[in-house]
Amino acid sequence: SHPLLTRASLRHQVLSIQANRFSTIPPAALRCASLRFVRWGLQRPESPGVGLPACKTMDDEATGGPGHEPSDSFASPGLSVLEMEANLQPELPLLHACHGTLTALLASHNRLTELPPQLCREGGALRKLQLGANLLSQCKVGRSPI
Repeated sequence: SHPLLTRASLRHQVLSIQANRFSTIPPAALRCASLRFVRWGLQRPESPGVGLPACKTMDDEATGGPGHEPSDSFASPGLSVLEMEANLQPELPLLHACHGTLTALLASHNRLTELPPQLCREGGALRKLQLGANLLSQCKVGRSPI
């Protein structure tokens, strides 16, 4: 674990770790129950040209599916902004099961092929959704197609 992401960081509301070499959101950040803003964009792995490991999907968390590990989801139900642009991720990270405050999802320049069912069902709070330069063929948030 990174020394800045220790037990003391569990009280932080803003985490900004853009342009580093994290392959996934650090576990200490996921455990932070007070996080409101996560800026985790422009990550580059050690080996150029190699895609980053996949995050577990929100659907796996909701169903207890193959990737189900509760510690791999955000502990904060109040997450408002998730910025993960230019990470080449094939999936979004897990949100807290009781999320409802996500107002901005900035996920352009990844490898997303679909939005997770959890976001599609409960995306009513979203005010800003950036999904350009992905591999999406359709997009539905909440009850409305975009």
